[in-house]
Amino acid sequence: MLDTDDSDNEIFPSINNTTFDSEELFTKPGRSRSYINDENDIHIGHVLQDENINRPFIKKRKCVQVRKENSKDRRTTEPSQISVSALPEQYRSIFKFPTFNKMQSMAFDSIYNSNENCIVSSPTGSGKTVLFELAIVSLLQNLHELDIINLKILYIAPTKSLCSEILSKWEKSFLDLKVGMFTGDTKYKESENIKKSNIIITTPEKWDLLTRKWEDYSKLFHLVRLILVDEIHTIGENRGATLEVVLTRMNILCTDIRFIAASATIPNITDIADWLKSSNGKPAKTLTFNDEFRQVYLEKHVYGFPFYNKNEFQKDASYNSKLPDIILKHYKKKPVLIFCPTRSSTISTAKY
Repeated sequence: MLDTDDSDNEIFPSINNTTFDSEELFTKPGRSRSYINDENDIHIGHVLQDENINRPFIKKRKCVQVRKENSKDRRTTEPSQISVSALPEQYRSIFKFPTFNKMQSMAFDSIYNSNENCIVSSPTGSGKTVLFELAIVSLLQNLHELDIINLKILYIAPTKSLCSEILSKWEKSFLDLKVGMFTGDTKYKESENIKKSNIIITTPEKWDLLTRKWEDYSKLFHLVRLILVDEIHTIGENRGATLEVVLTRMNILCTDIRFIAASATIPNITDIADWLKSSNGKPAKTLTFNDEFRQVYLEKHVYGFPFYNKNEFQKDASYNSKLPDIILKHYKKKPVLIFCPTRSSTISTAKY
């Protein structure tokens, strides 16, 4: 217990689901008193003061109960998990598990049983790619066989590595569809094959080149029925302008098109939903899932270090010197992943 009022030597017990009288806690205006419970880390701060009033603002005698909120109390009721058998038999082999997880089950109706645009914010590793696959299955089962031949589905991701990963997976999953990749590394002959692909995997920059020549590829664009946008949060980064332009063009110039966008971090998800409207002018539906939906629990620790050097380029070197102690404290004899802001800082950290 820390008390900034030297005249008061009362000793209060640790706060743990304990009820205190408000007049006992706040006996003098302007006094700052902190109660620290090592187990629950609960702090009570400063009492407001008016220079013309010699008593605290709490006038009536009432009780204040302070307790730490248990994470279990905040958990939502477990939803019933949906079985893969709810899908038509010919599509069940796409999913290599018997039931959808909690996040996927809660999003099932919005993605599979609906045709509205959706923006999904869900933690890394929670299974957002499965939602893209559900949207594809939903579209396929509502089309005739002849329509499927001419069907175009567009998957947009910010990096070539992510595009390659999805290509490798979907080539094995969607055996009845032709999957092609269209990135900066795509050769001319491969770009011609894209016209024959049902699922086109591309980056914003590469698709931007095509949409600039709208009249030359108008027939191709009018065949696009579904656009899947991975890592939609990159719209707020330096490269985001290209993604924004591409999606705006496709939304304005294409008819009967659906957008499904997903990311682990979308702070302004409502703004994006208002912008990415459907053809009837209705904002996209937002599906937000917090850290409770992570498949693996994430424990967070925050460390702050003072930096007095005026040379900003020395910051990385300063942080690198702190890494060994932090890694030894938390690594638990398992691999460690370190994120760095730039390529040069990544190299310097790796060499440290």
